[in-house]
Amino acid sequence: MRRIHPRNEGVSRNVDAFRPHLIRLRITEPLLAFEHAAVWPCRSALEQQDTGEVWRRARPVFDSTVAGPHFAQICRDWVMDFADPAVFGAHPATAAHGSLPDPAHRGGPDAQAEVVVRGQAGARPGALLSVGMARWDEVMDLHRLEHLRHLLDLLASGGEAITHTRPACYSGVGFTSALRAAEANGHVVLVDLDRLYRGR
Repeated sequence: MRRIHPRNEGVSRNVDAFRPHLIRLRITEPLLAFEHAAVWPCRSALEQQDTGEVWRRARPVFDSTVAGPHFAQICRDWVMDFADPAVFGAHPATAAHGSLPDPAHRGGPDAQAEVVVRGQAGARPGALLSVGMARWDEVMDLHRLEHLRHLLDLLASGGEAITHTRPACYSGVGFTSALRAAEANGHVVLVDLDRLYRGR
């Protein structure tokens, strides 16, 4: 396997939506990402052990580092290329991954949003139109909406204007009836596979 260099054309450099100094590198080709994350680290085991068992152990890595990020990128592409501007209240200028330290979990994982949508504002970050979570393998429930509300509270405490920011959930599997009810009441934007591939 060839070594992947950050300047390689197959690697994208993505600026964090909330912390511009934070850059994430992402392998853009799914097959290469699969090889890098799940195949290459297991090469010895694949030669000596049952391939089904090796895949069972490697599957969580594939889900979290290949399938999940790829689905999130599909969602960001949908925002930029296909979503009706009315979905977010304005034309999106950027759609990116965003993360913030969470004071409620010091030393723990950051609060994350895979689909952060901003409007146009010249050279400065535009208005925060939406913060969204993307889960390709999960039926999303109200606790995901609560996570987004918590993230919005963190942003507001840091001076971000969130009055018109719309929480959004993107799922490859679907949503519970409770989350659908929240959508009907205007509390969240829901985007499923049908909307990603057929609707706006």
